[in-house]
Amino acid sequence: MSSQTTDVLHELEIEIASSDLLLATAAKRGNMNVPEHERSAFDELIRVLVNNARILTKNALGDGWN
Repeated sequence: MSSQTTDVLHELEIEIASSDLLLATAAKRGNMNVPEHERSAFDELIRVLVNNARILTKNALGDGWN
């Protein structure tokens, strides 16, 4: 009997529900005529999205889904 290892692969897909919000924040990103917090809103949305992906991945691996 031969010894085989099976690699288990998973795919995680995360989507932003409101593409309109994403586009609106992206449009303000470089506009010096809007307040700084509005210019940085796009970067904040992306930061939160990436952090959520990291948390989901960490939780999945920690529960023995690997």
